[in-house]
Amino acid sequence: MSQKISRRFLKLAAFALLSTQVPIVQGLFLNDASELPDDASYDFIVVGSGAGGAVVASRLSENPEAKVLLIESGPSDEGVVGLQAPALAVTLPRTYEWNTTTVPQPSLNGRSVEFRRGHVLGGGTSVNLLIYTRGSTSIYDEWAKKTGDDGWKWDNIQEYIRKNERFTLPNSGRDVTGECSPEVHGESGAVSVSLGNKGDYLFDRLGLESVAAQDEFSFNPDMNSGNPIGLGYTQLTINNGQRSSAVSGYLNSTVQARPNLTILVNTYVTRVLSDGKESKSIGKVEIGDRVTRKVLRTVSANGEVVLAAGAVGTPQILLNSGIGDARDLEVLGIPVVHNLPDVGKHFVDHPSTVLPFLRTPDATPAPADTEEALKEWHDSKTGPLSDLGLNTNQLLFGRIAPGSSLWKEHSDPAVGPNVPHYELLPANAVFPTFPIFGALLVNSQPLSTGTVGIRSSDPFDEPLLNPGYLSEKVDIDLYAEAIRAGKRYFSGPGWANVLGAPLFADPDVLSKEEWETTMRSSVFSGIHGVGGAIMSPRSSWRGVVDPDLKVKGVKGLRIVDASVIPHIPDGHPLVPIYVLAERASDLIAEEWSRCLPGWGEAFLQQTGLVGWMASWGVLKTCQN
Repeated sequence: MSQKISRRFLKLAAFALLSTQVPIVQGLFLNDASELPDDASYDFIVVGSGAGGAVVASRLSENPEAKVLLIESGPSDEGVVGLQAPALAVTLPRTYEWNTTTVPQPSLNGRSVEFRRGHVLGGGTSVNLLIYTRGSTSIYDEWAKKTGDDGWKWDNIQEYIRKNERFTLPNSGRDVTGECSPEVHGESGAVSVSLGNKGDYLFDRLGLESVAAQDEFSFNPDMNSGNPIGLGYTQLTINNGQRSSAVSGYLNSTVQARPNLTILVNTYVTRVLSDGKESKSIGKVEIGDRVTRKVLRTVSANGEVVLAAGAVGTPQILLNSGIGDARDLEVLGIPVVHNLPDVGKHFVDHPSTVLPFLRTPDATPAPADTEEALKEWHDSKTGPLSDLGLNTNQLLFGRIAPGSSLWKEHSDPAVGPNVPHYELLPANAVFPTFPIFGALLVNSQPLSTGTVGIRSSDPFDEPLLNPGYLSEKVDIDLYAEAIRAGKRYFSGPGWANVLGAPLFADPDVLSKEEWETTMRSSVFSGIHGVGGAIMSPRSSWRGVVDPDLKVKGVKGLRIVDASVIPHIPDGHPLVPIYVLAERASDLIAEEWSRCLPGWGEAFLQQTGLVGWMASWGVLKTCQN
């Protein structure tokens, strides 16, 4: 045993003599902060239970010696049919969301738009549209380039994709041959991924005819191979006709039974605070009641606090904690703990709009009997509610042609040739009771950026969200070309028999000024916000976290959610966040392997002292 290890061993032994005074918190699911023991402390406190926080809490608690507290502001998802039946995702009430609205957007004709955020166990994974897209190889390689860490490259994150994904066949038993490439998928991961339960939709057949007849479009056998370009079959986070969320994948009953994991719901985190040793050493989380707007207490972390409150929630907590641009904090009367100017900056979201067409009666889907559908789903997890309910199974990722006049005025915002400029999602059920067909059109690589801020020194105030939609001219000019591409796609063979007149603003019909004004009145949030606490190289003064996701200039604080993403994904951000969280869990475990026996130093396991290590701040001692 080395001299260094011997000194640490003696220190642990001294702590162990007093260990009987420390409360043991085991395997708890708490519905209210009042249920939390007054003197409880943990090794790791994770704030937020979405695709980032649920993964970290689950992976860290795999080590039985690591005491983990997971805090979620919203309620439990247990027993809520609307959160479990896939088709109900498009009709969810706002009960399980934060109901956030942006500040008026000058580039959207002064409109404020809704920005939906999950406010329930599982976060956004419990309320999203279940679409599974990894994105292109170039996006992850760009992360590596912007952070100086090759660990974020596409080739190097494959193990985390597999660790997250468990590909399953639809429980309807339908043949999905040709709709995916099984060899690119994981088989034993935490979250189930599948294809639509129902097949042979009319609009899917027409989609295949369109790509066969037009050189501009191609069929993609699997959009999750690293090259998403083309028309492919949509993959969904569904397992046996039910939503597969961060809860079912990472916080299921087996995980919740771990004696070293505590899950606390209905609890709002106001700030992260110093551990009392030095101002920039974070070791406490302050929690409160949003209804009464009162701070309740603090909870201590001996190892790390991990913020996973999302691209809006995490910058909000940092700013309320005095971590951010000192000038802005001083104006609000918030004591500056650490001057970190990029907190709340570089927020990006996918602007979205809808391309609606009139549709013929033959193409209008018959509405399902609600009571029968609910009964079938309850009894067998099959039927209309076991699918996404869009009456199509396809998704198109496209690029603007290199010869387009768009590139005479603008540089290409895409960071690689396999990065799409737009996403087109046909949805034959967007307006189920009207003779209208709609296709969601998303700008996949916007250059417009915005900010997340706070209104006052009151941590219970709503955040100030300013995404800056369409503030860069290239974003709206790209939309004109994307709409033209959509028109060409829907002009393929067969569409004329089911689609009538277009009901959207046509850049080839309206004047440029009229079209731009109309577009700025129709764009809304893609609900794919990232940034606000972005990663950057360790040596850079820019950014908020280093490539290991540690907050720059602060001890004991890490961020694992969409806010750290340095370049917006070219698809839906769910998978990139899962991947980020899986790697973050390994980074945390590797660092603390020198301190916790479950991650290293097996000799301490044999001493009998491991049960007392975390309780007496051994993690902090080791870190320092």
